[in-house]
Amino acid sequence: MIRAALLTGLVLAASARATTLRPLSVREMLRAADVIVRVEVVGVAARRTPAGHDGAPIVTDVATRVERVYRGTAGERLTVTLPGGAVDGDAVVVEGVPQPRVGERVTLFLGTAPDALSPVVGLDQGWRPHGARRAPAPSAAFITNGAWQAGSQVKLQLHLDQSSLQPVRPLIDGSPDWDGVVEAAIARWAGLVGSIQLVAVPGSTAPAAHANGTNDLLWGLRLFGQTLPPNVLALTTQISRNGFRAEADVVFNLDPRWDAYPGPLAPAVGGGERLEDLHRVALHELGHVLGLAHPDENGQKVDALMNSHVSDFDDVQQDDVDGVHALYGGGGAAAVAPKRLSARECRHECGRGTPAVCAASCSDAGRACRRTCRRLAVKTCKRAGRCPGVATP
Repeated sequence: MIRAALLTGLVLAASARATTLRPLSVREMLRAADVIVRVEVVGVAARRTPAGHDGAPIVTDVATRVERVYRGTAGERLTVTLPGGAVDGDAVVVEGVPQPRVGERVTLFLGTAPDALSPVVGLDQGWRPHGARRAPAPSAAFITNGAWQAGSQVKLQLHLDQSSLQPVRPLIDGSPDWDGVVEAAIARWAGLVGSIQLVAVPGSTAPAAHANGTNDLLWGLRLFGQTLPPNVLALTTQISRNGFRAEADVVFNLDPRWDAYPGPLAPAVGGGERLEDLHRVALHELGHVLGLAHPDENGQKVDALMNSHVSDFDDVQQDDVDGVHALYGGGGAAAVAPKRLSARECRHECGRGTPAVCAASCSDAGRACRRTCRRLAVKTCKRAGRCPGVATP
């Protein structure tokens, strides 16, 4: 009975996400957790860690009252320490780490590995709020969480080609190397911001480290000396002082299979790992560097590259552009490529039977989508000619 109630809670909270990641299944969550408890948050306190500490320079202690234990052992009180927090005008944000609130009731999936970045399984996937976590924002869909000071020149040190992960060259999209992929992503955002300057430094030989005053982008398996969760594709950390961004670092997880390619996500073949696209993941993480957060984790339902999980969007969307323009100004609306739907998505969109949706589905889709819409056009759109460019059968 306890297990059934717990699984019901997991399904109800399945929308929880972190930064760019592979969402964990219920089975994976249960397998990874040593302790599973339902708690109420009764206190949240950030503190600086000692110099030389192997971890984040600021951490947050979350005091909880335990209401129910599903697995493992826990007393009446349980304190969970998370990386990041704010002290005396200095702030460290690790994207994807839960942002707890006093009074919040959550189910926690906790691991006990001593070198884990966070004790919460899968970052905020293992932090399952009961009820609505955040109210929808009243106006703009994009969500922001800080910015660089106007006039800043933000130098981004690219170290990806200094690692042992060497690409098969050229990559699928024709890029010569990993730094080139990320440099193109930086250039995409650089053309959208008005009051700051983004500068890529490919092949950087500067020492790469977190909280060192430089902005480093690199491959890795650890952050702040602690192990990344295996489902995380990439993770951005941000350090702010007196209200403005002072440093941002991005770690791309070495474990997944990587390449760079446009269009829909490449499916897994023969039960193996999906081939991840570095370009779209870098675009997403650079959005965090600029100060954009996840709209879908804040009550919004909008097409955005900055939504919390990697998707078939391979370029920034209008909501993302609106977000950076709100932070930094900029020119008019940038050209935004429409989403190329997979055949499955096309069946779903055309299956709704709404002419406008069906028309958009067919006109924006790739070849596989157009074939699908051609079969469904008359049945679901009801009239010939509803789908531009699609001949009726």
